[in-house]
Amino acid sequence: MTVGVGTRGNELLLAHCEALEPLEEERPASYERLAGAIGDRLARLLVFALSDDSGRRSHGHDGR
Repeated sequence: MTVGVGTRGNELLLAHCEALEPLEEERPASYERLAGAIGDRLARLLVFALSDDSGRRSHGHDGR
């Protein structure tokens, strides 16, 4: 089987690469989007509850 230029695989690969390019518009930070959806007070509560003691997000139930 010979693979030539312009095959469907090449076209799909190019389409996927183009989809990974940065967006034209910059998105607001995740916290800003969350606060916009549920309000600042509840957003702060949720972020605090999901963070470990050093202010970073927890990666599991056992704190690892």
